[in-house]
Amino acid sequence: MVKKYVTGAVMALSLFAGAASASTEYTITHQSSGVFGSGNLKQSVKIKNGYSTSTVNAGMFHLTGNNGLGDFLAFCVDLDQYLGNPQKATIAPNLFNSTITNNLSKLFSSVLGGGTLGDVITTSVQAAGLQVAIWEVVEDSNSYWGLNLDRGTFEVESNWAVKSQANSYLSALSGGSLDDYDMTFFASAKNQDLVTANPVPETTPVPVPAAGLMIMSAMGALGLMRRRKKA
Repeated sequence: MVKKYVTGAVMALSLFAGAASASTEYTITHQSSGVFGSGNLKQSVKIKNGYSTSTVNAGMFHLTGNNGLGDFLAFCVDLDQYLGNPQKATIAPNLFNSTITNNLSKLFSSVLGGGTLGDVITTSVQAAGLQVAIWEVVEDSNSYWGLNLDRGTFEVESNWAVKSQANSYLSALSGGSLDDYDMTFFASAKNQDLVTANPVPETTPVPVPAAGLMIMSAMGALGLMRRRKKA
């Protein structure tokens, strides 16, 4: 896929709130446990992207970054370049158009169901299946064929376990929400673009102090007395 920097898609960057900035350049490297983690969460998959066919490792990256990023899990959204170790990247809120962005958001929502990537994606087939589903969303969200791993720009030609898992994820995408996950995109001029996602924190109602309750009660009583006088 040729990289597109499309304006208009609004992305939340709360994963790295306080440390993250769209203008900050980050140095991203593999975690000490390896790029696919100690569980080696990847599978070899033969794919076709446009007119090019290749066998690639599809899985969940275990990465770490400077400037406050720390350790994080991510997936590739750029089939034209390789993951660097290290690689330079900046946060790119508008990396994709709204159709792709919304489909990715619904994909994470339907697959993760409120959990984190680390808690839910625990096997190599799950990791590779989600990576393949992400590639399909990025390449074919605007395709005549829709999200179809047998038709369109992106196709899967081997590893049926991974393909089946990816199809399962894609089939459930329509039931996902746009509000469950904050996604962060990392754009790199010389290496792969990446995406990570984290659950949107639940908002906890702020308790009203006892004194506040008394004031509200008194105001309510006063209002009732006024209504009675008018009557």
